[in-house]
Amino acid sequence: MTDRAQYTPGPASGVQVRKVGEKLTLVLERELRHPPEKVWRALTEPAHLREWAPFDADGSLGTKGTTVKLTTVGAPTPRVTETRVTRADAPRVLEYNWGGFDMRWELEAIGAGTRLTLWTNIDPRFMSMGAAGWHICFDVLDHLLTGAPIGRMVGPDAIKFGGWQRLNGEYAKQLAEQLRAIRQELENAREIQLSILPREVPKIAGLDIAARYIPMTSVAGDFYDFVPVDDQRLGVLVADVSGHGMPAALISSMLKIALAAQSAHARDPVGVLTGLNQALCGKFQGHYVTAAYALVDMEKQSICYAGAGHPPLVLRNKSGGGTRAITENGLFLGFFSNATYTAVEIPFQEGDWAVLYTDGILEATAPSLEPYGADRLRLFVENNWKVSAESFVGGLLEELSRWSDQASGREPEDDVTVVAIHSSLQSRSA
Repeated sequence: MTDRAQYTPGPASGVQVRKVGEKLTLVLERELRHPPEKVWRALTEPAHLREWAPFDADGSLGTKGTTVKLTTVGAPTPRVTETRVTRADAPRVLEYNWGGFDMRWELEAIGAGTRLTLWTNIDPRFMSMGAAGWHICFDVLDHLLTGAPIGRMVGPDAIKFGGWQRLNGEYAKQLAEQLRAIRQELENAREIQLSILPREVPKIAGLDIAARYIPMTSVAGDFYDFVPVDDQRLGVLVADVSGHGMPAALISSMLKIALAAQSAHARDPVGVLTGLNQALCGKFQGHYVTAAYALVDMEKQSICYAGAGHPPLVLRNKSGGGTRAITENGLFLGFFSNATYTAVEIPFQEGDWAVLYTDGILEATAPSLEPYGADRLRLFVENNWKVSAESFVGGLLEELSRWSDQASGREPEDDVTVVAIHSSLQSRSA
């Protein structure tokens, strides 16, 4: 074995932070002097892994579907992760999970060597430490493949190594700049999103309406808006753009513009959704929009409702004393140009409630990961019909916060939007 005392790591390089879905992902790139086939064996075979990686494997990682136990090296207490290889396209892409970290290895041939890229989600607080540790692992790997091994340096052994401290500082500086840029982008997206939401709820005699949008820490794409038709009729749109960040916020802006162009169809939910779909198709890739549009008609005492891949309307009927979900769904918006939609008209009389919302309510999870779900939402509506719309919305959001245990610091997993509509004589007289 080559004397590791002669080893000095090079400067921090090849690091990026990417936002992949809701996860901040650390991306490390290294060019090695060896062909992909040789590097692949080092990434997958237990005998090679124990020479350079921060874990030992009890079997090969080279076959998709294989279950392998990974034992972290240098942990204060034994830490064993049972993982399943989710992708193994030799010698190009390898995916599995190690100790809660998603691991994706990409190998690209460059001349006689390999560009090796690691994608792994890691808490931003520890990214620089992780980058410094993997930097040293890659150096050890390169020496191993060259035939001049210097011995594995991971965990406490790596931290004690003088070069690790320098690398940690260098990576911390590089990553801090990138994280600031990501946070600024998210803040810009949030400002765009908030700017397109209604500043106030329209006043319609006989209707008590409250709406609330609660963004998650990372901006997603919830949107709602009102389309006043006349003093007896009001259109309400609630929508959810897939994805997060600036792209979702920009699509929400497109949705607002497209909705304004549907004013001629405001009395017709089918016409509104059809027009929105046609306006959005071909304008973006990799995203879609779910939406629900309801026309509240106080003259006819009815709601005409249509959906596009959206969670159902929840309706409470005072005279019947029951709460039910109204599902009238077509395909989501922005993907199928020939999609068609249908609407259903429902009586909406004195004392009735209608609730439109996004799936952030249904999918809010407790610490046990149990979702809030449609049954709990219907039960909340059933138990809170005597309050004002504003109190109803506030109470629902408080219940969601308790359910998700946000008081302990758990962050919301998605945006939450809710629009509650109550047919009320009190509102008519006001």
